[in-house]
Amino acid sequence: MSKNNSKIKNMNVYRMDYSTIQNHLEKYKEHSIITGGISKEKIREFEEELDVTLPESYK
Repeated sequence: MSKNNSKIKNMNVYRMDYSTIQNHLEKYKEHSIITGGISKEKIREFEEELDVTLPESYK
């Protein structure tokens, strides 16, 4: 198997649909910490610190 095919295969292992994630969160909710998000200023600080620009969908 080529390196590219191996990477794709590994990525597929982690692909989940919404209901799978929702069920997992419900099952383990006592162990979960979910936040309401962070400020735009904090995102800007992370981007500067990591020298990256996050996609809008991450913000």
